[in-house]
Amino acid sequence: MIVRSEYNYVSRHWVRPKGDSYRAGAFKIRLDHLDQGYLPALASRTFEVDAGIHELRVQFHWYRSPLIRFEIDSSESATFQATIPKSFATVIRLLITPWCALNLDQIATTSG
Repeated sequence: MIVRSEYNYVSRHWVRPKGDSYRAGAFKIRLDHLDQGYLPALASRTFEVDAGIHELRVQFHWYRSPLIRFEIDSSESATFQATIPKSFATVIRLLITPWCALNLDQIATTSG
């Protein structure tokens, strides 16, 4: 399973933050309700998962994506994309529904 960040974060801090922190635009990844670390801005991470049904969510500060449930076979690979769209509708979602304001989409499933 691959998770990619399409969030083009530009740090406005005087001191450059570590790449795996919220201050650097990193998403926290939760797979099957367990923290799996951080996904730096404009990067990708690969995770080995067993065949079956899994749940994936990303978080940025207190903002979250909707929980994505997906099923994967032992010979398949799934690719997900996490981002924060830049639009007026996103601002409204961040204010009203922060628990599902981020975008997390399954963009590909390949057999291999």
